[in-house]
Amino acid sequence: MNEALNQSKNLIVLTIIYNVVEGIVALYLGIKNNSISLLAFGFDSVIEITASLVAIWGVSSANKNVARKSEKIISYSFLALAIFEFGSGSSGLSFLASSYNAIAFAHSFEDRAAFPSFIFA
Repeated sequence: MNEALNQSKNLIVLTIIYNVVEGIVALYLGIKNNSISLLAFGFDSVIEITASLVAIWGVSSANKNVARKSEKIISYSFLALAIFEFGSGSSGLSFLASSYNAIAFAHSFEDRAAFPSFIFA
């Protein structure tokens, strides 16, 4: 049983490492290329990293309450992932694109006096 637990932890750690690299690359390229799809892919990786960290916490503890709590947190994180994926579909994607482009447009002005100060906070 102990060997199986160690293998589980090792696989979770590899998953975290992969998702960190994937997320950083996707977010960087998404910002650089103004790609909403890559940004959504990067945020997807962040949710998966969160679930993996909670999974390590859950399998590392002998306390059954911790295991149940970690299962709930993981299920909520994947519910958030499903909502995010649904929201980044056609209507959600256009909303994200317009919001991102509006912020990028506002930040491109050198004369920021024309905009309310809370936009640049």
